[in-house]
Amino acid sequence: MKEEKRNKFVSKKGFTLIELLVVVLIIGILAAIALPQYRLTVAKSKTSEAIMNLRSISQAQQVYFLIHNAYATSFDQLDIDIPGTRNASNTLINTKTYQYMLNANAGDAKPRADSRNTSLYPRLVCASNKNCIVLRCHVPDEQSIKVCKSLGGVPGDGGYYNIQ
Repeated sequence: MKEEKRNKFVSKKGFTLIELLVVVLIIGILAAIALPQYRLTVAKSKTSEAIMNLRSISQAQQVYFLIHNAYATSFDQLDIDIPGTRNASNTLINTKTYQYMLNANAGDAKPRADSRNTSLYPRLVCASNKNCIVLRCHVPDEQSIKVCKSLGGVPGDGGYYNIQ
């Protein structure tokens, strides 16, 4: 009789191995679903930032052109500040994600942004000489296609998506 009473009051402490495995499996499945979506969101954010920087560079080029009747050939001639390291001639700005470049040709205002990590971030190029009304988003892989599409890109020619 005493032994039956003792068994009634004994409580289980801790988890079984099966319970722990189920929890680990659920966490693994959630991580497998969430991680690609997180990477796409980060890539979209960084690419949106690059698009804004390119449009700002283009607008600064237009202002410079109105004053000097020629396009700037270096970033120090423009009234814009993009944080990052610059090369000696000030025609290239390196950030963590993109390299922003100006054409060395004084008659062409087309800036571009090349991704420093092509597996995640697409290359961006202004499609017109005088402004960035249309940006072209280069798609070397499936991840870049998703990023370009998510930014409103429309398929164009030569592996590019046009972003309005």
